[in-house]
Amino acid sequence: MLTGSETCVWACPGQGRNGYRGPVLLLHGDRNGIEPMWCSECCLQTYGGNATLQIVEGENHTVTRRRKQAVAYTVDFFKNAFGL
Repeated sequence: MLTGSETCVWACPGQGRNGYRGPVLLLHGDRNGIEPMWCSECCLQTYGGNATLQIVEGENHTVTRRRKQAVAYTVDFFKNAFGL
C-alpha cells in the first residue's frame, strides 16, 4: 500500500515524471465515485501555486450533468492563466 508522497506521485504523476511547471486546472465532481477527492487535493499540492482546483457540485467523474459549469471554470482558468 502506498502512503504519503508515494501516494501523491501515483495520484498525480505529471510533475514528477516530466517536470511540468505551467498552469494546471483540476476539475473534480463532488460525487465522483471513481477517483476520490484526495487525488485532486494531492495534485493541487504537487503543482502548488500553479494549480487551481474547482469542485463541480453534484457532478460525477465524467462531468456529464453540469457541463456549463465545467466550461465556465475552464474559460475562466484560461483567461486568468494565459491573459486571454
